[in-house]
Amino acid sequence: MQKEYSVAPDRIIRRHGTLRDELLRDILDEGFFKKLKDRKVERPLELMQSAQPRWTGGFFDYYGPSFKARSATNAVKKSWRKEYLPTATEIIASAFCSAIAGYLSSGPSAVQDLRVTLHRVVTIGDEEVMQQACEYAGNSSPERMLNTAGRTFPPIHATIGLSYSTKKIVVSQSAANKEELATSMTQLNLNQASRSMSKNVQSLLAIPLLCPDSAETGGERVFCMLYADSFSKAWFSSDVIAVLVDMCKTFLREIERLSSRKIDRMSNYTYQAPTTSQGGELKNNLPGLLIYEDLSPPKAGISLALNFDHADFVLI
Repeated sequence: MQKEYSVAPDRIIRRHGTLRDELLRDILDEGFFKKLKDRKVERPLELMQSAQPRWTGGFFDYYGPSFKARSATNAVKKSWRKEYLPTATEIIASAFCSAIAGYLSSGPSAVQDLRVTLHRVVTIGDEEVMQQACEYAGNSSPERMLNTAGRTFPPIHATIGLSYSTKKIVVSQSAANKEELATSMTQLNLNQASRSMSKNVQSLLAIPLLCPDSAETGGERVFCMLYADSFSKAWFSSDVIAVLVDMCKTFLREIERLSSRKIDRMSNYTYQAPTTSQGGELKNNLPGLLIYEDLSPPKAGISLALNFDHADFVLI
């Protein structure tokens, strides 16, 4: 149970329930029950339920092996492989992204077709994926914005993947044109697990939210990713990025505070570390994209996840 639900070592599990063996004895043949009881003593692991997911291969909402994912239509990719997204987590992410979108839309020049969302890093079995933690906020068309929360995809693809791999802010260059950005998306394998980017997108931004890794490594890891794109050209200037980084820092402080508080029937579970380390193949010289070195990404002071949910295991 501790492994399945990623219960932290500082939490006490108090189990209350039925006497399962006695219940089985009441409904099973006595000889069969004796065989089960002997098997439990001789080979106990055979009767234990694994904490690891047993499904393999295909994506949810798409029938077929995962290697065929890239050939699926954009309509399928918009909503495929949706994993469980806690409502509390979605509300927190939505509120934050709405504030970001409000700031980006408040300037004197109009931002066209703006989308803002937050992705969270989650571990499913031995696989680490990125999950969209809320619907897009902004002023783009319904087709570009709706029904995408909860979808998951490999974290090493597209603009988000470049930011994830480098642990740095990634932004479109001010002089970038649509064709250059489309070329970069192809090189970053955007369509392998996500739908095609609109041909009208001219500005892109990905800000990784970092936290300390485990004490064994002493490094840092990405646990969230703020993403924004727009049809307006050269919109994410240095001044805008600086404000967004400050907003992310404030958000991190609040997540730390909420994670350490005793909230009624709520908890922020931290995922177990995946079997493979974060990062992927780093692609250099991507047309239209810039790995932003002028400002360090926001970093929390403690190891975190964005995983607020109803909790049977709470701080005491």
